[in-house]
Amino acid sequence: MKVTIGQINSTNGDIAGNVKRIVAAIEKAKSDGSDLIVFPELITHGYTSQDWFQDPDIIEHSLDPLKEIIPVTDGITAIVGSIRPNEDNDGRRLYNCAAVIHDGELLGFADKTLLPEYDVFDDPRYFEPNDSKRRLFEVNGVKLGVVVCEDFWNDKTFWKERLYEHDPVGTNACPSRAEAADYLRILEAASWLHARVDENEVVARASQLVEPTPIARHLRPAQ
Repeated sequence: MKVTIGQINSTNGDIAGNVKRIVAAIEKAKSDGSDLIVFPELITHGYTSQDWFQDPDIIEHSLDPLKEIIPVTDGITAIVGSIRPNEDNDGRRLYNCAAVIHDGELLGFADKTLLPEYDVFDDPRYFEPNDSKRRLFEVNGVKLGVVVCEDFWNDKTFWKERLYEHDPVGTNACPSRAEAADYLRILEAASWLHARVDENEVVARASQLVEPTPIARHLRPAQ
């Protein structure tokens, strides 16, 4: 599988501009013969849009960017960091998610489960966690596990003390022993701290010792 990292710069609030850059990156990946392109977390809207995520108009039209992106994915798979509405009456009105698109069809979403609330992060203010059962996305016979940022950094084999009890990677990369992912894709957007990057690489290596699944990380510094 040939993978393209859609490492583009998004601008908070410039949805039209962000979508244009996403579409251009998909077209380039197709021309390069890639099978899969993966974009960072919340690339459609911009990770640090803050209270803008509570705007009723943004919530109502949260899926609009995908309506423009899906048609250009003929012949390729795209994993796009975005938002989607929470249809339940309770909780925050949006999920922070990864949209998995293949050959012009939306296969589904991988919602972020662990929402950081420390340092520069304030995810619980805007997003609802989704603790429902995880799924793998099968594309051309390959099973893809998809997680969003914080969901990867809670490895019980690495941390002596964890911030969260739940480890989404264990249920995503291997929901059951008979259903293990062939590849694990991680979408991120975080403040650019060299120490954090080095630490994350160590966590990734520790995770590989337990679940030997090929990992691809897609990190974009949050603006």
